[in-house]
Amino acid sequence: PMGKRSRQIYGRRKDGNEFVASAQIMRLGDKDSRYYAAIMRDISESKKTEEELLRLAATDPLTGALNRREFTLLADREALRSNRDHHSLALLMFDLDHFKRLNDTYGHSAGDKVLQRFTTLCVNALRNVDFFGRWGGEEFVALLPETDIDGAAVIGERLRKLIADSVLNYQDQKITFTVSVGIAHYKDSESSIDGPLSRA
Repeated sequence: PMGKRSRQIYGRRKDGNEFVASAQIMRLGDKDSRYYAAIMRDISESKKTEEELLRLAATDPLTGALNRREFTLLADREALRSNRDHHSLALLMFDLDHFKRLNDTYGHSAGDKVLQRFTTLCVNALRNVDFFGRWGGEEFVALLPETDIDGAAVIGERLRKLIADSVLNYQDQKITFTVSVGIAHYKDSESSIDGPLSRA
């Protein structure tokens, strides 16, 4: 009989760089003459492609923020963890003010740049444990684990001021923009984003 098993391992090239490899070891022959064969394949490119596809499926293509589907999945998972560990969990809802007027005044390309700048400012200002996503259009959301309503209000106000103080230089124009922030916290045993989102 012939057995076969496969493992993913790391290899090292002659230049010292590490790569992801697939190692397949096969047992050949019969009980009287048993020997093995190993096949090593460099799968780093296909691994990179797989990781990139996963990233693309989870993020908004324009801003790089989590997309609505991925944010909801992560928020629901975090809510279950928060209930289990009896930790606070807060949600921020952002709506860029007068975004249609901004698009009409400066053009849709400028509007896209505003959305990208807004995302960068928020992601850089939030903690590593927080989640940030694009809910749709000019609406964004942030999930703040282990944060109560007062803490969320402080963070929301800090982000609101950060956005109001920023200036986007685009095609020889200085564009300023503001955001409205809604705040809510998850109630005890609340595990869906729907309630906190509507309150925010």
